[in-house]
Amino acid sequence: MLGMAVVAGCGNYDAAPPSFSEASQPEVLFLVRTEVMSIRLDGTVRRSLGNVGDDRHRTGFPRFLPDGRVAVLADDTGGIFPFVGSPLGGDFKRLPNMNVTLNDALCGVTVGGQSRLVFTTSPFTPFWPMATRLYRMDVDNPQLEAVGFQSSGPNDQAGAITEPAPYDDGRVVAVRTLRPDGLTPGVSSVELLRVDRAFDHDQAQTSEKLATLADGLLAHAPARLPDGRVVFIRVNPDGVSDTDVGEMLVIGLDNQVSSTGLVGVLALEVVGDQIVYETGGADGVSDLVMSDLTHAPVNITNTPFVSEHIGWSD
Repeated sequence: MLGMAVVAGCGNYDAAPPSFSEASQPEVLFLVRTEVMSIRLDGTVRRSLGNVGDDRHRTGFPRFLPDGRVAVLADDTGGIFPFVGSPLGGDFKRLPNMNVTLNDALCGVTVGGQSRLVFTTSPFTPFWPMATRLYRMDVDNPQLEAVGFQSSGPNDQAGAITEPAPYDDGRVVAVRTLRPDGLTPGVSSVELLRVDRAFDHDQAQTSEKLATLADGLLAHAPARLPDGRVVFIRVNPDGVSDTDVGEMLVIGLDNQVSSTGLVGVLALEVVGDQIVYETGGADGVSDLVMSDLTHAPVNITNTPFVSEHIGWSD
């Protein structure tokens, strides 16, 4: 899985390798308020990469880019922007051009073998319709390249594209949610979107739909496993049980959707051949847990008084 794992190397501060295929000690990034942290999947070498932004409630989605650098969304005096930093830690650099909102997310993906940042931009409003733009960016030459769009009408269904994650070269897996009347919870689908070409309003942009949920149920945080299966979180906005709050489902290679049995999931990503997910929160503290869907889940962080986040911070 490109863009989701990195090596710490022989020492705590060795540079990331040029290719994640060389990774032997995968790490996951997470947030503690505005502090970007990393930890190996075996629970060792927990370290800080530095603070970013000025609002703990508006810092989110720390992710490795395919070249090993670190990307994260963070607040800068009232606006949320993508920031990029070194896997060695230190200062994070704000990327210019476009601010985002709490509806948005980012990921790293390769396009033609080159490392690229992909992120969404959408209005910050509880009211639909809303339009979403999907952008690709070379962080060394930060010019926006629009690669996707979900219209808000008036002749189209209102909707949004959310939470892209790397799938393969030139493609991401993401959620598209349509709310035709602007009021109902809507219809969510998990889809593959191309990010290797510019979006053209005058040409049909196709996507491959992997799964569609029943009306009123929402999908979040899709991610591809190395064997081609896709996991995601299903949420029932009207429910309060652990299953309703977040049940992890898996789309098999036969496109059949089944439950993993993991519930109370708040966010997830795939790191190497493992699913790392954020769970808990009922007691005000969330942890990062790891699962390969075969063996018993393992709590990586296990910190009873500090919450770790791989989505938005608290």
